[in-house]
Amino acid sequence: MENQITDEVTAQVNNDIANSDGTLIDPSETVTVTASAATSTGEVTCNGDEIVEDAVTLCTGSKIGISISICALQQTKFVIDDLYMGDDTGCIGRKRGQSYEFVVDNDKCNIQPSVNGSKLIYSSAVTGIVGHMGPIINRQYRFVSTIEVVKFHKI
Repeated sequence: MENQITDEVTAQVNNDIANSDGTLIDPSETVTVTASAATSTGEVTCNGDEIVEDAVTLCTGSKIGISISICALQQTKFVIDDLYMGDDTGCIGRKRGQSYEFVVDNDKCNIQPSVNGSKLIYSSAVTGIVGHMGPIINRQYRFVSTIEVVKFHKI
C-alpha cells in the first residue's frame, strides 16, 4: 500500500509540475516522494528492565526482520530516527504496538540471502551512530543489533 500511494502521489505531482505555467517551479523538474506509515496501539508502558538484547527476530511467511522494544530503546542513547537496517539509511523502523519493527519489505530494506546447501541465510543489522567525534574528544556512540534468519528451501 505504501508503494502504491508513493507511486500515485509522485505521478500526480510530476504531472502538475509538467503542466504548470513555470512561474513557481521549472516544468522540466521532477519530484521524489517518500511515504511512511505507522500505527499506534495506545500508550507504551515500560517496566525499566527492558533491554535491546531481548529484540525478537521476525521470520514468518510474510515477514523477515527484527523487532526492538520501544522501552529497551529508551534505555539507550538512541531514538528511532538514529537507526536503520542494512546499508540503506532509508530502511527505517516502524512502530508496531510496543516495539519498532525493521522489516525486509521494499527496495530500501532488501536483504539478499546467501545460500548454504538447503538453507537461505538472511543476515543484516540495525545500526546507528550518535554523538560527536572530534580530534581530541570522542563522545560518539554506536548501536548494532544483528539479525540472522535461516530458511530452508528445496534443492
